[in-house]
Amino acid sequence: MLTIRLFKVAVGVLLLQFVGYLIINGYTHSWNIYSSPCGNGDTMQLTTVGNLSSSTVSNIVDREMYVNSVIHEVTALMKAQLESNFTVKPYSWTTRCAPNSKSKDACVQQNCTQLSNNLTERIQSLYSEKTILTKEQDDLLGSVAAEIPENDVIILSAASSNHYDEMQAMLHSLHSMVFPELSKTENFSLVLWDIGLTSDQRQKTKKCCRCQLISFPFEKFPKRLKDLHTYMWKPMIIRMALFRARKYVVWQDASIRYVRFPGPLFERAMHLGVQLVRDFGMTATTTHYTLPETFDYFGQKVCNFSPYPEIAATFGVYKHDPFVLTAVTNLWARCAFEEKCMSPRDTMPSLRCRYGPCHRFDQSALTIITTTLYGSKIYRIVRPPEDLPQYIIIRRDDKKANYFYSIGCLK
Repeated sequence: MLTIRLFKVAVGVLLLQFVGYLIINGYTHSWNIYSSPCGNGDTMQLTTVGNLSSSTVSNIVDREMYVNSVIHEVTALMKAQLESNFTVKPYSWTTRCAPNSKSKDACVQQNCTQLSNNLTERIQSLYSEKTILTKEQDDLLGSVAAEIPENDVIILSAASSNHYDEMQAMLHSLHSMVFPELSKTENFSLVLWDIGLTSDQRQKTKKCCRCQLISFPFEKFPKRLKDLHTYMWKPMIIRMALFRARKYVVWQDASIRYVRFPGPLFERAMHLGVQLVRDFGMTATTTHYTLPETFDYFGQKVCNFSPYPEIAATFGVYKHDPFVLTAVTNLWARCAFEEKCMSPRDTMPSLRCRYGPCHRFDQSALTIITTTLYGSKIYRIVRPPEDLPQYIIIRRDDKKANYFYSIGCLK
C-alpha cells in the first residue's frame, strides 16, 4: 500500500512537470486526464489540461504527500504506544449476538472477518484526505481555542438549558471529589462550554461554577452542529481544549458523578495517551450502534467490527501529545465537521431506533478510530466496566436544582 502511494506521488510529480512543459509551450487545447484513485477508495476527477494550472496539480500532489506523511507519522507514534513499557493487563469482553433476530442484539453478519493484524494496513485504511482535518478546519479550531486559558490540566464539559440541574449535580461532584485532591498536585481549571443555557442560567452558572464559561460559536461551524443531539460539537471542544492544556484534558458529560478521586485514570492517560470507558451495561457490538455510512466514510467494513464493544464518550482523559492530537482527535474532529460522517441520517430516528443498528454519533466515530488503531489491543486504552464504579458512575437523572443556592454564591 505504501509503495503504491509513493508511486502515485512520483507519477504526480512527473505529471506536474509535463503540464508545466505544455503550458510553457502553449499547448492549452483540451484533453482528458484519467481519474486518479485516492487512498480512501474514492476517485478524484481531474480536469482537462486546458483548465489545469501547474499550481492545481502541485496542490493535488502536495495533499497526497501530506496524507502519506500523516500515515508515516501515525504509524511511528502507534508503534511507540504499543511498545511502551507501561504494563496493561489484557482483559476479555463479552458481546451479545442473536442470530436471526430483529432485536438490538441481532447479528449483523455471522462468520465475520477480523480487523487486520497488520498495523500499517489498518492505519492506511483509516487515513485519507477526507478523514484528516484540512488546514482551514484546524485553523478555525485553533482560533476559537484561543478563548480557553492555558493550564496544565483542563477539566471540560458543556451544558444546555435542559441539562441545567444535571450540570449543578455534576459541579457538586467535581467541587467536592476532584477539586480538593487535584489541587494538591496540579495547576488546573474547569472549562464549561455554554451550548444553549438561558441568559438567567448562564448568569448563575458564571457566578457559581468556579470555571471559565465560554459560549460555543455555532455560527462559525456547519449548521448541523446546532442539533445538539448529534454531539458533533464534542470532538471539536475536546481538540480545542487539548491545544491549551499542557498535560491532559478530562472530558465529562453532565451525567458523570465521582465516587472518589480518579487519580489512577489520570496517571494511566499520561502513560498511554488516552483513557476511555465503556458504557455500563452495554454489551452489543459497535455494529449495532453505528450506521453503515459512518463505517463507509472511514473506509472500514462493518463486519470487521462485530467482535468489538462500543466505546462511550461520556468520560475520557486525553493527553496533550502528538499521538493523541494526530492519531485520535484529528480524525474525530474532521468527522464532526462532516455531516456524512458523524450524522449521515435524521437525528432522532438514528438515536432511538427500535431495532439495530442504531447510531451514537460522536462515540460511534471514536470507536471506529480507536478500534482500527489498536485492534485486539484496544484494552490498553479502554477500561473494563467493572473497574469504573470505584471512580465514576453515570447518573443521567441525578439533579441538584438548588446546589448554587446551597453554597451561597447567589446571595
